[in-house]
Amino acid sequence: MTRYAGFWIRSLALLFDLLIIAVITVVAIGPFALMAGFMMGGKVPLDRAQDTLETVAPVVALVAGWLYCAVGESSRFQGTVGKYALGLKVVDPAGARIGFLRASVRFLARGLSTAALLLGWLMVGVMPRKRALHDLVAGTTVTRSRLAPAN
Repeated sequence: MTRYAGFWIRSLALLFDLLIIAVITVVAIGPFALMAGFMMGGKVPLDRAQDTLETVAPVVALVAGWLYCAVGESSRFQGTVGKYALGLKVVDPAGARIGFLRASVRFLARGLSTAALLLGWLMVGVMPRKRALHDLVAGTTVTRSRLAPAN
């Protein structure tokens, strides 16, 4: 029997993943911060170095988030670290593992879920198979791979 992952457990997995992506982003930005501080022998004004970091940080965060999600969801674990820890899997309509391209589409479509006043995320609570807007766009579903023990 397929159990679909609901809103709250998916939200918890997302929070866990956002924390991991934030750490990855900070670590990845480190070299840019060092470069900004040492450019031109340290003669670059602090505000210019800060502008460089403010430009680079969102790009690094976006790329880190995309790779983290797309690689994780297309891997044999079928999910990110947060999903895996909570026993969730991202699957295609047949229940099989998705590929990197579909996982990338799913990640990009999360922007639609967010842009629509978060309604795309809230759809999980009312849609059949508990699918968010980005799941509909990518043709995916999030399932619970570990069933709770019976009472």
